[in-house]
Amino acid sequence: MSAITIAIDTLLSLYAVFTVYKLIFILIGLFGKAKEFKETEDKKRFGVLIAARNEELVIASLIESIKNQTYSAELIDIYVVADNCSDKTMEIAKSSGAIVYERNNKEQVSKGYALNYLTNKMIENHQFYQYDYFVIFDSDNIVEPNFFKEMNKAMASGLDGCTCFRNSKNFKTNPISSGYSIHWYFNNLHAHRPRNILGLSTHVTGTGYVFKKELIPHGWTYTDLTEDATMSLDLISEGKVVGYCEKAEIFDEQPTDFITTFKQRLRWKRGTYYSFFSRFPKIIKGMFTNKGFKKKFACYDAFFTLFPNDLLSVFLGITLNILLIIFGIINKNLDLTPLWLRIVKLIITTYINCFILGLLSIIRERKKIHCESGLIVFYLFLYPWYDLISLPICLIALFKKIKWHPITHKDTKKYNDIINRK
Repeated sequence: MSAITIAIDTLLSLYAVFTVYKLIFILIGLFGKAKEFKETEDKKRFGVLIAARNEELVIASLIESIKNQTYSAELIDIYVVADNCSDKTMEIAKSSGAIVYERNNKEQVSKGYALNYLTNKMIENHQFYQYDYFVIFDSDNIVEPNFFKEMNKAMASGLDGCTCFRNSKNFKTNPISSGYSIHWYFNNLHAHRPRNILGLSTHVTGTGYVFKKELIPHGWTYTDLTEDATMSLDLISEGKVVGYCEKAEIFDEQPTDFITTFKQRLRWKRGTYYSFFSRFPKIIKGMFTNKGFKKKFACYDAFFTLFPNDLLSVFLGITLNILLIIFGIINKNLDLTPLWLRIVKLIITTYINCFILGLLSIIRERKKIHCESGLIVFYLFLYPWYDLISLPICLIALFKKIKWHPITHKDTKKYNDIINRK
């Protein structure tokens, strides 16, 4: 039994060695300043792609924030696919100034399928190829006025794609929305900013990202549960560079109830399993075939970013405890105390780690958090729920059949409502 314990501990230790660089990333993200991109006179055309399902409450605010940009309005066109809608999303999007296509397909249901339909319609109607860059937004987003100006500068630096600073519309609503918000702040701190500073590729995350038209020459083709993760792995494995523009900011509405949270997190986890296991051969190949150390390391980094380490840890922990029970029964000295101690230790360790990382994220992003300090501190102590529920989710997602479910958005705040609210 001791040999098995040593083998498991050795395996986990090796994983820690391979990923220790991420601690350096956290320090860089905490103390470093993100790269600012140079001004450019070369202004490109943007096509905005929005998949909307029953978003009549929020779609107008998003479109308004896009139309209120400091970037030339004639260089931005907004396309909305009203996907299986039963409300007034299509009518409101049209009256707000978007070009709208209606889609009704109850079998192929996901954001990816909706974007596939939208881009195919754009190609069919000779609209697609007039743009230099495409931007993905979710209907609940609010876009900061300088977003397109800053993204144009970032892409002009030679990037193939670029993600933004993802902020929250509703941090202060409850511990669930604040937990999501802190998660995205941590994502900026440990993932996007340090890679930006070091000149490494990062990844796109769901919404608020820009990419070259050439990356989808025949329209959008990513239709799995986490199309953003799959796209990121494809780009990085092919030596493409995905950057981060901190001055380009969006505000995203976070879930506020546990059922929605659990369903979404299950979808994310199952989707990342698919992304990783379907793309890891390409990523490993890219470690050796891509030109330049940074592009090779980006593949190494992407491998360990999407690697299901939580599943590995939980699986090894369960295996070890089952073996302890079996050996205890065989030797007639079964003692469940070590089992309960391991579970308690895991929960305490996860809480402490998550609290520390949440604290660092809040310290770094405090000026961007539109909430009272006392409430931020209160939510910080509750934040570790976000990681604690990952433990059962990583197992459930492995076996449960996951379907894509739309999330209801109700937060109607506009840009000025957000930035003027403390």
